[in-house]
Amino acid sequence: MLSAQTNSNNLGEFKKFIEENGLNIKDYTNSIQYKYNLDLNIYNNNPNSDKYVKTSPNQILANLGMEQMQEMQTKMYGNAFGSYEIWEEMLDNDQLLKTQYDLLAGTWPEKFNEVVLIVDEDTKISDYTLYSLGLLDPNELTEKYKALMKGEKVEEIEKKTYTYDELLDLRFKVVLNTDYYVKERKNLERHVRR
Repeated sequence: MLSAQTNSNNLGEFKKFIEENGLNIKDYTNSIQYKYNLDLNIYNNNPNSDKYVKTSPNQILANLGMEQMQEMQTKMYGNAFGSYEIWEEMLDNDQLLKTQYDLLAGTWPEKFNEVVLIVDEDTKISDYTLYSLGLLDPNELTEKYKALMKGEKVEEIEKKTYTYDELLDLRFKVVLNTDYYVKERKNLERHVRR
């Protein structure tokens, strides 16, 4: 029988300790990041249609009916096997980034609303990332997956080539959780008792 276990911590005080008197911890680290359990709702205007594609939280696994598998893996193993999310905060160590990555086009981000697309050593982007970003139609992937699960023959994904300018022209929109709601004004009648 599994028993429920409750843990508590004081991360606010721990963060304060690191920043104020962390015993020169920055001398022994390349970067310190704080992560918050907050889903950023990020959309991309799909270049193949007039619709917006939600790129974060990543909808690909949910569309394939595999969201529960991802959640179970994360609960059991954390991110030991990597994350299915395509968005990550950049390290705040410019020197480290510039020694780890070659800038192929554009400029390094200077503002909070600029992003970097990381490619592999062959300058390729995974199909998963292309679908997730909306560069390839995510509905197409869902249909191919369903056909594959039925044992039907599925054509390989056509290889696409993108210019640096096409990728640099991508625009994304962050929608805050509060932006999904609209305040309704109702006529409130006051009942006065005499």
